[in-house]
Amino acid sequence: MIKRIIFDIDMTLLDTLKDTHDTYIEFFKDEKIVSDFYNTIEEYDSLDRSYEKEDIVSYINEKFDKSFKEEDFNIIFKVYQKHGTLIDDNIPSYLEKLSKRYELVALSKWYVEDQEKRLECAGILKYFKKVYGIENAGIKPDKKAFLNACENYAPCECLMVGDSIRSDMEPTSSLGMYNLFLGESNMYTSINNLGEIEDNIRYIIFNKELNYIKDEGIRNSAKKLLSRLPDYFFEVAASSSGKYHPLCDLGPQGLIRHSKNVVRIGYELLNLEMYDEEYSDREKDLIIYSLLFHDAFKHGLNGSPYTIFEHPLVIGDYIKTNYKELDLSEEDMNYIYECVVSHMGQWNTNRKGDIVMPKPKLKHQKFVHMCDYIVSRNFMNIEYDKNDNIIEERGE
Repeated sequence: MIKRIIFDIDMTLLDTLKDTHDTYIEFFKDEKIVSDFYNTIEEYDSLDRSYEKEDIVSYINEKFDKSFKEEDFNIIFKVYQKHGTLIDDNIPSYLEKLSKRYELVALSKWYVEDQEKRLECAGILKYFKKVYGIENAGIKPDKKAFLNACENYAPCECLMVGDSIRSDMEPTSSLGMYNLFLGESNMYTSINNLGEIEDNIRYIIFNKELNYIKDEGIRNSAKKLLSRLPDYFFEVAASSSGKYHPLCDLGPQGLIRHSKNVVRIGYELLNLEMYDEEYSDREKDLIIYSLLFHDAFKHGLNGSPYTIFEHPLVIGDYIKTNYKELDLSEEDMNYIYECVVSHMGQWNTNRKGDIVMPKPKLKHQKFVHMCDYIVSRNFMNIEYDKNDNIIEERGE
């Protein structure tokens, strides 16, 4: 499960092109020199050199007739610290929401003090637990820089968000970290803005379950519904009372684990030869879809503190009302609806008797209820590793 998000700074959070241009203009007051100076810094960056100030000064003096001193760069850096232009005006609101659920840090291929000042100038430093740079992490794309930014978390518990394939995506992929590319890429999961991070984390959490669905259209519909689920779905236990589920389903994020467990049991059963005659491939996909979302609104649409009894009807009605927006056919919608509204089986009436849900009668309804029933037994404790993955094999 992702616990820490590592953000690149330049051109991911802050508009470094604008900020460096404004800095150089303020210092040089000559557009031609600004252009040449910027290109030289970019050239230096591509060479993966030390980023020691003495080395930068030496390299630039090789390219310019003018002789620069380290004091000149100290002045430039001080001016640079005053420029923190956001790439997107919505970034503060994106970060505020993310910071409530994940630990946020920033990793830069530059000096920490400069970047902290720029982030503070932009009004977003407060969202980051720590800023990493040359002094305390190393220089990207060196893998050590990313491992330092992970600190006590495993790489698979971290998500890297950046705009460079070479400096952000390639090294983190080789470390087993999740990553999101800000821009367009055929090789990496791409986002258009930081507001898309949350949905993509949801896809990452249920990546295995989504890929059990073979039909691309049904899978994409599942992703759309996943992006619409209330935040509490990713936070609460499967049982608000703690009485009716195994230990693995209890505690924070227990509802996630319960949903994974139900899908996994269903997937394993549907792979049995005897079910090939019972269900078409499409029906199997729709059953997996139903299992994944059967408890999607367990605390209701508005997030009750406790499980609401009629939650099967809530998710059923939601899918029925929104099936066109979810890109489901009416036939597929009805199939899923039948599965989710009846998944409680014989426990279909509340204590007052004013809510009566349908019992499973059709074979696909019975299958979904059976999977949920099995997984919710107290003795069915499925083991997870420290990264919240189901343990597939027991070590000797």
